[in-house]
Amino acid sequence: MLPTPEYLASILHYNPETGALAWRERPPAHFKSARVCNMRNARFAGKVATHQDSHGHLQIRIDGVLYMAHRVAWAIATGSWPDGEIDHVNHKRSDNRFENMRDIPHGDNARNASMRSDNSSGVTGVYWNDRLGKWTASIRKNGRLSHLGVFETIEAATSARVSAQKSLGFHPNHGRSAHV
Repeated sequence: MLPTPEYLASILHYNPETGALAWRERPPAHFKSARVCNMRNARFAGKVATHQDSHGHLQIRIDGVLYMAHRVAWAIATGSWPDGEIDHVNHKRSDNRFENMRDIPHGDNARNASMRSDNSSGVTGVYWNDRLGKWTASIRKNGRLSHLGVFETIEAATSARVSAQKSLGFHPNHGRSAHV
């Protein structure tokens, strides 16, 4: 069972402008003894509560359970846990500023994905087709891949891809690098 947003707000301070989560001083009722309470507060109160995982997301351990920090931040800021996925609009997984987060369904989150690291054309959904000797454009929505055409130039393939992204409601940041 998830901790309530009220409980989270009582043990953590969330700064919506910076995205930082820090431990608050906790009351003795949260611990086995006053000694443990004093030790824990001396060591952690006021300190950063998160650590970064191997994928770039921030995580936080609360009462022995690991949570994604962006979901905890959302719960504190809004008073309820997110219904869907938290999308980091600028693609930076550790940027938990409230203005950079959206609670959206998985399909919408997929329409704001970063460019894959193995992309060689520099344009999401556009690749060089060796067999045809031309550029090919495609797009995926709701698990279905749609072929957009074969083109003489990368510019024409890019134009087809950008047009399809707009018509399908992709986020303007879709396909951009997380490092930009």
